Amino acid sequence: MPILNVQIQGHLTDKHGRKYELPATQAFAQRGPVVAVTLRPLEEQFRAMVEHDETVPEAVEGLAMVDTGASCTCIDQDAASRAGLNVIDRGSISSASHSSHSVPVFACEIEVAGLGKIRLPRAMGVTLANQGLLAVIGRDVLASTVFVYNGLTGHFSISL
Repeated sequence: MPILNVQIQGHLTDKHGRKYELPATQAFAQRGPVVAVTLRPLEEQFRAMVEHDETVPEAVEGLAMVDTGASCTCIDQDAASRAGLNVIDRGSISSASHSSHSVPVFACEIEVAGLGKIRLPRAMGVTLANQGLLAVIGRDVLASTVFVYNGLTGHFSISL
């Protein structure tokens, strides 16, 4: 079982344009546990596109936040469109700032750099790009992982 160990790094820029490195604990507190990911259709959708001579879109790369507060994994709706994902259903989602509302549901695959592929038969479509995120990895995925959050050192570890 591969284990990904990450220490978040960050910096501040002062009013004169000088950059200062943040301590790992402060950078981690600001950014949270993020991993590099690639979003693409499930293998069966990819094969169907090829069989029907459809243009296969490029995979979309970005960051995913590991979020123990999210019950389900979510992906950015615009990125889902760019990756050629099909809406397979509608679902209901609630957040700290929104009551229950309807969102598209996609079937997809997310590859976590350094760990491997995660098959997502149901990923909720939401707006995440404005937060610099492609996805939020929720408890539906975390239920089959080991995840360690060490705020004292600014590290986290995850294994699939």
